[in-house]
Amino acid sequence: MSQQPKNTLVIFQILCELSSVRKHDLAQRVAGNVRAELARVRMSQAVAATYLGISQAAFSRRLLGTIDFNLTEISRLSELLNVPVGDLIGEHAKVA
Repeated sequence: MSQQPKNTLVIFQILCELSSVRKHDLAQRVAGNVRAELARVRMSQAVAATYLGISQAAFSRRLLGTIDFNLTEISRLSELLNVPVGDLIGEHAKVA
């Protein structure tokens, strides 16, 4: 095996790992921002879960970042919490 394909494979593996890390970081950031907004408006997980049509346990897994929020859920949460989608996806949720 020549050096070029081997290096390409290594680079590809590193990029896949970085992509996975970034995805995990994004999931954690969205979960943290949703938790912050829920606290800001003093809304329970149960109310938000009911609004999304999922169980409280499923919503809790999303808040922990173990399951990603999907785009529809993020959009609906932005409506429920009366914040732009960008506040839920962005680096920091607004502070009251």
